[in-house]
Amino acid sequence: YLHQSIFKQTKDFNEGIIQWRRCVSCNKYITFFSRGKGCTVHSWYLNKKNIQVPCIGQYVCEALQSCPPLCNPAFGDVKRPHCICCLCYENLGGHIYHRSGIRGKKASTCISENLHANDITKGLEFIGNLLINIAHTGNNEIKKNILIKIFETLLFFLPLKSDSTTSFSTSTANTSTDYKEQEKIVLNEPPSLFMIKTLFIKIYKEKECKNVEINDFNEFGHTFGQKLWNSRLDVNLKKSAIESPQTIQEYYNAFPEFLKNFFSGMIDELYEKKMSICNFQRKKHNKPPKVKISGQTIKIVTFITSMLLSLAFPHLKVWLPQVLASLSRMP
Repeated sequence: YLHQSIFKQTKDFNEGIIQWRRCVSCNKYITFFSRGKGCTVHSWYLNKKNIQVPCIGQYVCEALQSCPPLCNPAFGDVKRPHCICCLCYENLGGHIYHRSGIRGKKASTCISENLHANDITKGLEFIGNLLINIAHTGNNEIKKNILIKIFETLLFFLPLKSDSTTSFSTSTANTSTDYKEQEKIVLNEPPSLFMIKTLFIKIYKEKECKNVEINDFNEFGHTFGQKLWNSRLDVNLKKSAIESPQTIQEYYNAFPEFLKNFFSGMIDELYEKKMSICNFQRKKHNKPPKVKISGQTIKIVTFITSMLLSLAFPHLKVWLPQVLASLSRMP
């Protein structure tokens, strides 16, 4: 059902190759069988690079589709394919087809389950995060050119009337009308920060008033765990300080920066809330206010981070858990 017989007849079975290639996403080696260099039906050119994804992932899924001139079928012209494994294919937005296993029952697919309904939203979010990463780089010339092009695009979504509220148009009809009436503006220099915030003043005010909220804590936990897992290289570089530090400060400094910042912020916030309530009660009883003890947060963060590192990287002999384990074994 994946490859019609007419396509199989174009290549002899003796041309089959068991390939061993590295996934361009996770950098892990994958092994797969192909007739020739790659599949003539399911190979694509994405931005002039040959992409080879699992054929079973293209049975129904439209993650890869004709989008000239960006994405086009390879039609057998397979040259130095960039391979993507099944797991990464799904992580990047594709879906592997799974048969139902029951005779007569149709398998659920990404189309029937409407799994691509939020692709546009997720695509915009991904581009937004990409722009944030670019904003933190040091190449001002690239940032300048990107800001000019983005601002020229966003100008089409501003209202034409000066007395209307500054917000993005959500109506399709209004948007199409704006495109026709709006004069195309070409900028030579990027607008100032004041100009940007003033033109999008409503969005700026909403951002200022909005409280920081995390709606999906499960997703946040997965993201945090993935970041901890990806910090393996940084942790291994400081292995000696984590396993046998000379001082507590050296041990603390060896931890990944994002772990220290996250737990320090959380512990400090809890201490401040508790301290304000405690000092309010002490003031009522004419007692001097409590002050924050320096170094107390570091001790708590050191303990929590040590446990997490020991759990994530069991090959490391993290100093604090090793000391506690040895104390528990003492007679």
